[in-house]
Amino acid sequence: MTELYTLVPVRRMENITRYLYPYIADQQSSIKDWMGDQSRYIVSKIEVKGTKKCRTMQSASVCLDISDLPVGEERTIEIKYRTYGNFFESPDVPENLLAYAFVPINKGIDEPVLKSSIQIEFPDGNADKTVFRSDIYNGETFLRQARIQQLNSQTYYADLGDNQTFLQPQEKMTFRLYVSEAYFTEDVTGYELRLFWLNNRFLFLPMLVFLGLYYAWNRWGRDEDFTKMVHYYPPEDVPPSEAGILIDDHLHDRDLLALIPYWGAKGYIEIEEIGTDSIWKKDDYIFKLNKRIPYDIPKYERKMFNGIFGASGEPGKEVTLSSLKNKFYKTMDEARKLLEKEIKQKSFYVPYTRGASVFIIVLGIIMSCIGLILFVLAKLGAEDFASPELGLGLFATGILGFIFGRIMPKKAPMGLEAYKKLAGF
Repeated sequence: MTELYTLVPVRRMENITRYLYPYIADQQSSIKDWMGDQSRYIVSKIEVKGTKKCRTMQSASVCLDISDLPVGEERTIEIKYRTYGNFFESPDVPENLLAYAFVPINKGIDEPVLKSSIQIEFPDGNADKTVFRSDIYNGETFLRQARIQQLNSQTYYADLGDNQTFLQPQEKMTFRLYVSEAYFTEDVTGYELRLFWLNNRFLFLPMLVFLGLYYAWNRWGRDEDFTKMVHYYPPEDVPPSEAGILIDDHLHDRDLLALIPYWGAKGYIEIEEIGTDSIWKKDDYIFKLNKRIPYDIPKYERKMFNGIFGASGEPGKEVTLSSLKNKFYKTMDEARKLLEKEIKQKSFYVPYTRGASVFIIVLGIIMSCIGLILFVLAKLGAEDFASPELGLGLFATGILGFIFGRIMPKKAPMGLEAYKKLAGF
């Protein structure tokens, strides 16, 4: 494609942008567009003559610097480029014809266009075997057909005609070219691979991330294999809160709450259920202190015990579960931190593997949410900002991060030994 623009500024302008819309629908090959909707095509070898290019954030845009063009002075600018993959099947033409659609979308120009013409040449084929159409649109509204001429057996030409000498700022002159599939005879395997990569490269992201996470897990996070031996009793030196962490490598509220029946089994407390016939009130529980817990217990366990009965609680004291509402969560938060310190002090895990696990899980959740948002945006038509492939790639990558984050913590020898007993029990 070669585009020639003759510009005569009527006011001071810094730049104008030629946006080469890089998406197309209904490609003839499903491998390029397997996600459906629109897919990208190749725009390459972009050259500009008559001015210099300015920087732009959009890869499919050509920004033309005209800051040095005085008002009223004329300048011709040439934009030349190649495209591949933007011929598509169209239901409104005979079978075996592929369509190419050209729509000029120019940002930064809001003045009338005094002249617009199109010339299509077929140096290696016969124009009689093709169909050429050119129309004028105002946005999405069809206005009229352009004047079309076939100059010779290899050339089509279209312009505005004699009845109108210019286009309004929102009006565009477009064309469609329908070419027989037999016209394409050159072997373009390299372009096919580039086109496939352009539309599906983000789907390879989960594969690369999987390889990286698998290597990291296998190198630093994988526990040693062992044969499970049956244990008929739980290990005496592993309280239930620490056992809950070792079982799944994560700290849950239930791991701390497991201390309550644990104290009951040891005779420190009694638990009584208070039933109610009301459908509006839940059953309540009474915790009765039988004897104080030993002084050599872990700090997190003492924090939980004092959070229920108080530091000065004496045997015989009773506390209802409902009385702890809206305040015991503070005790839980402090006990959770103390339990984490206890796990570190006992060296149950290889340093930093549990921290890396939390980081990977959080990062995975964020990537999955971003991927889902981008996928929805792409389906709603925001192709300039997102694509279905990018959204799906990020979503799958986030899922992988969540899965590997769950298994990343690696048990140290002491933790692995305790885990063997727990797994056997």
